Amino acid sequence: MHSNRTLMLQIQPWRIIIIIYMDQTYQRSKYAADKIACLALLVVAVVIAYGISYVRRTKPLKAGAELVNQIRQKGICTLLDNRGRHIFLLIKDIADRPVGFSIDVLTCNISDAPEAVQAGSHFYIRGRQSRQQRMFFQSNNRLDRFSWITKTVSRAGTAGTKIVLADNSVTVTELGPQNDMRRFEPDPASMPNPLLDIVFLQMIENQTWRAILNVITAEGTVRPTLVSAKRVKPSARTDQQPGYKFTVKLLDGSGFSEVVSLNTQKEISRIVLNRTTC
Repeated sequence: MHSNRTLMLQIQPWRIIIIIYMDQTYQRSKYAADKIACLALLVVAVVIAYGISYVRRTKPLKAGAELVNQIRQKGICTLLDNRGRHIFLLIKDIADRPVGFSIDVLTCNISDAPEAVQAGSHFYIRGRQSRQQRMFFQSNNRLDRFSWITKTVSRAGTAGTKIVLADNSVTVTELGPQNDMRRFEPDPASMPNPLLDIVFLQMIENQTWRAILNVITAEGTVRPTLVSAKRVKPSARTDQQPGYKFTVKLLDGSGFSEVVSLNTQKEISRIVLNRTTC
């Protein structure tokens, strides 16, 4: 998709520059004390830089774990006011030409049933990168059990994955001739990708504007993801509507991110995909 205005998230690295002046005496060796002082300052700088980096990472990660815990305590359908959702998006290329579509449906009921939440989606894009993907997801309201099947058809062939969460263990099965299987234990900040927008609702309710989540993808991998939010004010000059914008950035160095716009009813109205290259 193409947008005239794209929200880009930039994280400026912390840099500590230490300039040490040491007397440069002609044809004389430096004092050992000077070298020791220089080494000590360097060690202090490394420790401070690590501490700053640690705090910057752990605070959003803690916020992510708190968001997931609150969603589980309240229940997914409570956040959705037991209404479910229906989203249809037209996919356009950078020249603003339609190249595909995406349909996303979620139904829920406030109960303890293992299938209280059910979601399905169909994604299609044509052209040289033609691809079609179907997904079915179901879980209980507290999100401590779920089952998720994804099938993808592309020029490379057909692939499928089944992901099951039960007893605090995630089992990933590749749907193919080999039926390869692997397991991992989710952490407190883990969230399956089909329910990522539920996190947006909790962030709005909490007034939390920055969090790191470990997003479980359709392929059964876990990707650390930074989610940043901001309020959007109406603007006649840019035809911008009020609501919220969420920037979802993968922290795996791939450069992929997306900007998700929510309207005043907290419904997804637009998604812009981005990729930055070095």
